[in-house]
Amino acid sequence: MALWWLSFCDTARPKGTQFLGSAIVEAETIYHAVPAAWQHRCNPGGQVQLMELPDGLAKHVPPEWRHRLMTRQESEALDVQLTVAVRAEQRG
Repeated sequence: MALWWLSFCDTARPKGTQFLGSAIVEAETIYHAVPAAWQHRCNPGGQVQLMELPDGLAKHVPPEWRHRLMTRQESEALDVQLTVAVRAEQRG
């Protein structure tokens, strides 16, 4: 299973309110990621952009950050946390 980072938006909403949240879900393929988000009730609808997290990054995602809808602030905090973890690992 791979980890997928999904970001949701609604372009019909006014600027500054279009971001609906993001989620990290486990799924076999890109085609299974959106249904997995629905299954775990962390898909708010709207448009979705997603990417598979590389193994080097995915291993640093704590279980409590998976399968839930994150706010913009939580998404940004997790991004920083992952960046710090990968940089520390690279320094050895």
